[in-house]
Amino acid sequence: KAQGIMKKVFKRVVSENLRFSVKNIKIPTLVLWGKEDKMTPVSDAYYIKKVLLNAKLIVFENEGHQLPYNKPRRVAEEINKWAKNLN
Repeated sequence: KAQGIMKKVFKRVVSENLRFSVKNIKIPTLVLWGKEDKMTPVSDAYYIKKVLLNAKLIVFENEGHQLPYNKPRRVAEEINKWAKNLN
């Protein structure tokens, strides 16, 4: 739906491969993912969890790319629970 310069920017953003940058994350990380995400597949979430030893992964069944919009309260609850356990 984007047009003009924003269309070009959007294409560059979605085509950028950040897979090799994940290993540079050195802080505790919470990964929330919709199992049915078609734009960024759940296999990417499992890759992040594998590479980041200090990551916690929560996969939401029957949810896709719109997870934060479809389940905002549940996402907030998971973030709050995770944050309370940080030292």
